[in-house]
Amino acid sequence: MISQVGNQTSIDEGCSRAVIEIPYIQNLLLALDAYHASLHGKAAPVISGLTGDQRFFMSYAQIARAKIRPAKLREIATRDVHRPDKFRVLGVLPNVDGWHEAFNVKPYVSPTRRASAHLVG
Repeated sequence: MISQVGNQTSIDEGCSRAVIEIPYIQNLLLALDAYHASLHGKAAPVISGLTGDQRFFMSYAQIARAKIRPAKLREIATRDVHRPDKFRVLGVLPNVDGWHEAFNVKPYVSPTRRASAHLVG
């Protein structure tokens, strides 16, 4: 994950931002587990052609829906320790196996290079 973030920022910032993003991955995995538990072993209905897991990940991705002027985006990127929302989504989802499975997406980040958030703490 550090190498993923490092491609978008300096190495020092990439390391600290990757560490900050691990809780986002952990929280997403926890929420996904809670969603699955709420189904009590039943399959989620397909609604508007989307499976339950697809709807779950689509709702998560909606946090990135924002209109930000380029100057404000630069300010956030340079002054805030957290990455802008768009990159929180783009940096988290490739590290979640369930996202690949839900959308039948071939992983473009190898499992050995993905963040191991589910093994942490």
